[in-house]
Amino acid sequence: VYLYNEFKAAAKVFDILGEKEKAKFYLQKADSISRQFLQTFWDEKDSFFYNRHFETKPEEYGKDESGLINIPAWMGFLPLATDGLIEENKLKGIAPQIIEKHILNPEAFFSPYGIRSLSRLSPVSGGDAARALVPDHWFEAANWNGPIWILTNLYALDILLKYGYTQQEQDLKLKVNYLLKADIQKHGMMHEQYSFIDGKPGWAENF
Repeated sequence: VYLYNEFKAAAKVFDILGEKEKAKFYLQKADSISRQFLQTFWDEKDSFFYNRHFETKPEEYGKDESGLINIPAWMGFLPLATDGLIEENKLKGIAPQIIEKHILNPEAFFSPYGIRSLSRLSPVSGGDAARALVPDHWFEAANWNGPIWILTNLYALDILLKYGYTQQEQDLKLKVNYLLKADIQKHGMMHEQYSFIDGKPGWAENF
């Protein structure tokens, strides 16, 4: 997703500079990603985009026979925040599936304090030793595996607004604002991430 955006941006920059060949080169690279993206990362059964390891064996942990890594993480809904990555006619059908089955689902990414970075449907519970669901040790989990990150929620807010989930976008915005306001009032600062269990701040003070 990020590469696609970078290539599109590079094409615009070189076009402005009058370097048409370089602009064409990066536009072709972006188009190549767009053409292959749906087939490469989309899982029809789960209605989600998964990562894929190309150089590891199918029997390794986290992979099924399709070669996809079936661990639903927040990156799986990033494609919805990017215009042009997937053909428009397919994107319209995919968006509600991802939003309703995953982003707004309390059994998946949705929590009382915002959007988790790792779905409850994931085979891992957050971090190296599945410690993110344990209140006393949730902060020991690996960076993006479970806790609430504001960046993840910003993308979710953008997606909800983009596809007409206006009320849900407002509700999520209130959750995130409450989370940050409570942190500032109690600690005089914001943190890098927050617990999806009780909303308490994690590491990285003054973030």
